[in-house]
Amino acid sequence: MILCRQLETEALMQKLRSFLFWILFASWTAFITVPFWFLWVCPRHWLVKHLNWWARGVMLILKITVDVRYEVLDGHLMPKRGPALIIANHQSTWDTIIFHTICGGDPCFVMKRVLFWIPFYGLHALKMGMVGINRGKNGATSWKNMLRKIPSRLKRGQAVIIFPEGTRVRPGEWRDYHSGAFHVARCSWQDSALQTCPVIPAALDSGKCWPKIGWRLRPGTIRLRFLPPVPRCLGRDEFMRRLEESIRAAEARLD
Repeated sequence: MILCRQLETEALMQKLRSFLFWILFASWTAFITVPFWFLWVCPRHWLVKHLNWWARGVMLILKITVDVRYEVLDGHLMPKRGPALIIANHQSTWDTIIFHTICGGDPCFVMKRVLFWIPFYGLHALKMGMVGINRGKNGATSWKNMLRKIPSRLKRGQAVIIFPEGTRVRPGEWRDYHSGAFHVARCSWQDSALQTCPVIPAALDSGKCWPKIGWRLRPGTIRLRFLPPVPRCLGRDEFMRRLEESIRAAEARLD
């Protein structure tokens, strides 16, 4: 009986902490976004620094409210500066925030085009040079536009982040990887100015603390592990096989 009451108390406290997190998250986002709307017309590097502060603030709020921390493993495999193509599994909203605090703080995400319609966020994403794709009837044209834009982001020295599953996936579940990651990698291999740009797989387990569905967060340490770069100039099938196997094996070891 005492144990049951203790568990109920802990569950209630975690709900309250989660509720507090969302209040502070929304307040911090509003504070950092609305008063600084003028940054949309300022030099781009101002907005980069601005989003770095926002992301670091979110990580701090996670820590002090719901006791969610994070750890970056094998970070030496990720260049501190300069271009890189990072291909990672996707479990949580956390995945789209953390890369603003690493990778030189200037990531470029390949994302669904509909996200550009989100108030404030969409304008930030456009100003930052995020690359949108549309999987509807104009999907082929969208992919061609994406492949034209990404090399310019890499040449600017950004890390380009791709989630090959295309959506958030719960821990323990599997979804086939889209081959778009290969075509992006091939574009970088074929560009003489990007011969030293690495293609780096990454595995993370953020879904255990910040789930895909629901508002309740769980305490714990999220781990993001960078993996050795994929060898250059592989064929599509071999590239996708190595990529998927390495990420899934690393993801399983994070548990």
